[in-house]
Amino acid sequence: MNCTASAFRIAVSVCAVLFLLACGAAPQGSNILVESVGWPYSFVQAPFVHPRIVEDLSTWLSDGGDQVVAINLLDAQGSNRYSGSIGVNEIDERCPYVYWEPAGERGEFGYQYVGMTEPRVHVLHTSSWGGGSGVFKRLMLLTITSDAGIDWNEQAVLQDDRERLLVNKLGEFGLGDRWDGDLRVAGNTLTIGRDRGWFSVSGGTGGGGPDYERAVTIDVRRSGALDFGAPEYACSGTSGGQ
Repeated sequence: MNCTASAFRIAVSVCAVLFLLACGAAPQGSNILVESVGWPYSFVQAPFVHPRIVEDLSTWLSDGGDQVVAINLLDAQGSNRYSGSIGVNEIDERCPYVYWEPAGERGEFGYQYVGMTEPRVHVLHTSSWGGGSGVFKRLMLLTITSDAGIDWNEQAVLQDDRERLLVNKLGEFGLGDRWDGDLRVAGNTLTIGRDRGWFSVSGGTGGGGPDYERAVTIDVRRSGALDFGAPEYACSGTSGGQ
């Protein structure tokens, strides 16, 4: 009888949680936990968001579309999955270039913070080197949101009160192999400068980016998007290639 009653209570709890989630009681992107979460990590100062987390969000060059679209920073940062020493290159008054290199292998992945739009879309300039001649540069658009995950309590009851801080990938756009130029975010406008990289002086033998400046409007709004510590982003403004 006790086992039957216990199983019944668990079943009821599961149904109740699923019902609450279906009704949107704790939707992803809500700010219900932001006060307690705070800002434990950063794209621009230590402790940095580990580059492997950003790399996991990045689509492989052999694929298209998006596969991994969100990662929980609170559990990912410091985990075995996202381990490895982080390197930091300070670049004048611009945001630092943060990278990691796989142990015993040729290669590197890194990012540099470009800025945040008014609707709180964060722009990263990423660099991926697989050990060959190509160094592939991209722009990644992210939002940061807080939400609640499901967990068990001591009475074996499911509760949706586990704090999570999610980095969400909105999209990713290629700049080209060994692209090097200026990047700026002002308001909702992303300015992409002309390519000054290796291919821009290769006499047309490579696949460099456009040699003119472009302005892209990022009028994207996501409910619950967070500034992720905007006051500390004083280094954002222009960003050169790595």
